[in-house]
Amino acid sequence: MTSVKRKGAKKQRREEIGTMMKYTTQDVRKQKHQPLVLGALLVSSILYPTSLLLAQAPALINYQGRLVDGTNLVNGTVGLSLRLYDAPSGGSLLYEDSNTVSVVDGLYHTFIGDQPVTTNTLARALLSTNVHLETVVDGVPLSPRERLAAVPYALATRDIVLTPLWNKTVFPERNTIRNDEYGFFGATIGGGSMNYIEQAADSVIAGGRNNVISNLANISFIGGGDRNWIGIAAAYSVIGGGLNNRINTGVEYGFIGTGNQNIIDTNALYGAILGGAFNRIGPNVSHGSILGGSFNLVGSNVNIGIAAGSGAETLHNGSFVWADVSSGSPFRTTSNNQFLIRAANGVGIGVAPTNGPRPMLSVRGRGANHEWLGLVETNGVYRWHVNGFSNGLNIAETDVADARIFIRPGGNVGIGTANPTNRLHVVGTVQATAYITTSDRNAKENIAPVSVDEILEKVVALPISTWTFRDEPNGTHLGPMAQDFHAAFGLGSTDTGIMTVDADGVALAAIQALASEVRDQRSDVGGRMAELEEENRVLRERLEALERKLGM
Repeated sequence: MTSVKRKGAKKQRREEIGTMMKYTTQDVRKQKHQPLVLGALLVSSILYPTSLLLAQAPALINYQGRLVDGTNLVNGTVGLSLRLYDAPSGGSLLYEDSNTVSVVDGLYHTFIGDQPVTTNTLARALLSTNVHLETVVDGVPLSPRERLAAVPYALATRDIVLTPLWNKTVFPERNTIRNDEYGFFGATIGGGSMNYIEQAADSVIAGGRNNVISNLANISFIGGGDRNWIGIAAAYSVIGGGLNNRINTGVEYGFIGTGNQNIIDTNALYGAILGGAFNRIGPNVSHGSILGGSFNLVGSNVNIGIAAGSGAETLHNGSFVWADVSSGSPFRTTSNNQFLIRAANGVGIGVAPTNGPRPMLSVRGRGANHEWLGLVETNGVYRWHVNGFSNGLNIAETDVADARIFIRPGGNVGIGTANPTNRLHVVGTVQATAYITTSDRNAKENIAPVSVDEILEKVVALPISTWTFRDEPNGTHLGPMAQDFHAAFGLGSTDTGIMTVDADGVALAAIQALASEVRDQRSDVGGRMAELEEENRVLRERLEALERKLGM
């Protein structure tokens, strides 16, 4: 290779060839005092990678050129330094990259950014709006410097401000990113006005106005709206839009969908407000959520709490509160692990409460005999079920029997039977401390006297026997058969059972008849005793008179 001649060198041509991004081939330029003519092809389409890319693009710029000595193509090895300055001449050195390159038939190829740097970093150098490239061959700077065009600036897309045209011409620099002053990168403002990102890596404001992502709120997002704010160190947080919504300092993974003046307070973790207005997740809350509405609150230090509606306040761990708009007063929890619902016109499960008289809870099954409610024991076994078996209210015991308790349409209640024939029909033994039969005169009509003597005669004639129930073979009982009792007295509405009030009445009538007979007998005995006492008195007097005559 021809050696460098410092003085008196004949004029040479420098030929630059540019093809990337529709670069046009530049005119050959004369370079004085240098026997070498350097031609460069500057190529780059480097983009800063986002989370959607599978691999990070290399932070390099392709640099190719053609080197001639007079009219001869250069072959061999040369020392090549590529320097970036902030001015066409003089100025400050922004970056320098030195390589040794092989030249074959005048052509060579290298990268800017692949060698240890001596000054600054390539990405930081490209943040300047006026960058000029100076080529140095074997220590000899070539001139003039060439200004870098758009393609190399792809390395600087780690922070982007996309300002609409009217902003650029009427209100320049309305949106602001201040990452690069502090070594942060990767932020984007898509449009709008007066939006601001400061020291927040990989964060985005899509549009709107007066929205702020504060320092260290890395990988955060504001979709739009007005005066929304993500505070210091509130990383991985999102505000979809709306007005005056705030995710405060130290929050992580916070989310506000939209709405007005919703707040996730300091140091809350995994908090979410879907929308609405004037909702708040308090400080130090973990996994708090507000589903929407207004004036709802998840209180300070709550761990896993949900509120929704209007005026719902979840103040305790593991709780959920829904509040309707029927009251202007807050509806709040009183202890941990509560599920509270304020719904003035009722709660429906599978069905909306009717417009008439409203139950507080309406439940609709999925079909005939389907479960309305299943009750699970502490061991996880479903023991009891509530369903609509036989068009009634049936409480069943799993795999044992239906009609443990059954309420039939019309009001009859069965225990052990799904066909109760009376208001209470029990299959089995009933035990109670006391049993009260209604006997109020005001509850009775068609009152008529009875002949207790006749009742007594029928009782005397009523067959009495001992027996056992078929469903209770071990218990022996004594009494009449219901058929015999009904035939004798004609009482009650059935001949298969004896109403206790009738049995009591028959017993009392028979007792009265027996009492009457006892009284009569006592009266007869009393009369005879008086006669005997009179006879005794007469005999006593006669005996005393006889003894006097005899001198006794």
